[in-house]
Amino acid sequence: ESDEESDDEEASEEKPDDVAEGRTLFVRNVPYGATRKALAELFARSGSIESVHVVKDKATGLGKGSCFVRYSSVDSATNATVQKW
Repeated sequence: ESDEESDDEEASEEKPDDVAEGRTLFVRNVPYGATRKALAELFARSGSIESVHVVKDKATGLGKGSCFVRYSSVDSATNATVQKW
């Protein structure tokens, strides 16, 4: 086993897989000009937010119309999926 494989395994053990846990949502149809702060304020209606990542085009730096929202708990993420926006 190479050192690289060991490092990858250690890294995956240290980081929880919050997508598999159900704490992170992938959101589409986000306005291209939406800011991380505005999205965090919007999605905080469902519960405590850990982070928001706006997907951006590397060449232009503009939003691509989607984002990832990471909640502190599965319950908060679930609330966001059932809430009427």
